[in-house]
Amino acid sequence: MLERTRFLGVVAMAVLGLVTVACGASSQPQQPAITTAQRSAPEASVAQQAAPEIPVGPAVGQRAPDFTVQDLNGNPVSLSDFRGKAVL
Repeated sequence: MLERTRFLGVVAMAVLGLVTVACGASSQPQQPAITTAQRSAPEASVAQQAAPEIPVGPAVGQRAPDFTVQDLNGNPVSLSDFRGKAVL
């Protein structure tokens, strides 16, 4: 019974995390409109150039960087503690 309760707690935390990420991703700030005067300024041509893409996170097939957080009891837990296990 304790294992089932722990499993349901883990599932609830995973769902809460996914909902939090989804809500955060949908609230991206919008860029302000560019006026005609701004378009004609010499600096505008530099500002409108595409910025180079900066990779975020590990590349496909690479390991995620190790990190440590506290569990609900205040004990430190590292990602490396779960090596070989599925982690959400």
